[in-house]
Amino acid sequence: MRTTITLRAGVAVAAAAVGFAMLTAVPASSATPSGVTRDMVLTAANAFRDPAQDPKVSGRAVRGVVNRACGVDQDAGEAATNLEGRPTQAGDDADGLILTARIANLGDDTIRSCVIGAVAAAAPGFALNGTATLTVTSVVGDNPPVTRALPVSLVGDVAVTAPFVPADSEEITDVSFAATGEATRGIPVTTTTKVPDKKSTREKRAAKKTYTKRLSSAKKSYTRALKKAGSSKSKKAAAKTAYRAKRTSAKVRYRLAIADEKVITTTAIVQGDPRPFGIATPPALG
Repeated sequence: MRTTITLRAGVAVAAAAVGFAMLTAVPASSATPSGVTRDMVLTAANAFRDPAQDPKVSGRAVRGVVNRACGVDQDAGEAATNLEGRPTQAGDDADGLILTARIANLGDDTIRSCVIGAVAAAAPGFALNGTATLTVTSVVGDNPPVTRALPVSLVGDVAVTAPFVPADSEEITDVSFAATGEATRGIPVTTTTKVPDKKSTREKRAAKKTYTKRLSSAKKSYTRALKKAGSSKSKKAAAKTAYRAKRTSAKVRYRLAIADEKVITTTAIVQGDPRPFGIATPPALG
C-alpha cells in the first residue's frame, strides 16, 4: 500500500514508504545533517500522528527535515514533493519517523527520490546515546529480496540517517526505522579547589585598610538608620539586621583578602539521569 502524504488543513497521514523504486544506500554518516533540529523532527513526527496539528507548522517542519537531510538544492530549482512519513510509537524518551520524498528539478526535469530516518530526544535538555537504523528490503525483477541497513550513531539531541536514493529498476517491498539507547541530561557539577596565593605585607595592609573603611561605612549607615527609625522597634530591628550583615560581609572579604590561598570554583556539565528508550515504526499497512 502506498499513501501520499498531503499536508493541508486537517490532514496528516501516516503512510508507509513502500512502492518506491529500490533505494541504493549513500554511505552512512554519524553526523547530524546541518540544520536539522530536534524541534523539526518532533513536529514532523507529530504531523503524521495527530491530524489536529497546524498544517502550516507541521508542513514547514517536514519540508525542513527533507530539504536538509536529502540535500534539496532550492537554488538549483529542486523541490521536494510526494512527501510521505511514518512515525515511531509515541510515549518514549525519544521520538522519530521515516520520511520519503520525490525531489523534482524544475530546471532540467529530472526526478530523484530520498528516504531518511530521523530521531530526537522527546524532552528538552536531553541528549541521545545509542544507535538508530533505517532498514530497507528491496527486489530487482525476479531476484531474491535484499535487505539493507543504514545505521547512525546517536549524538546530541537529534540524529538523521544518510539518505537512501532509488535506482530505476528496483522496488522497495518494506522499510522500517528503529532506535535504541538512552537519553541523558546535562547536570552541572561544581567543585572547589584551594591553591596557594601568598599575600605580600603591602597587600595585607591594603586589605586591612579596606576592611576598616567598610566597617566604618556600615556603622555610619546603621546610625543614620536608627535616627530615621525613631521609636519604631521594627525599623530599628531591621537596621540592626542590615548592619550585622554588612559587618559579617566585611569580615569575610577581609579574611579572603589576607589568606595565603584562594579558592577556585569550577562548574562542569556531566550527563546524568539516564532514561533508556527503544522506539520503532509500526509495520506498514498492507
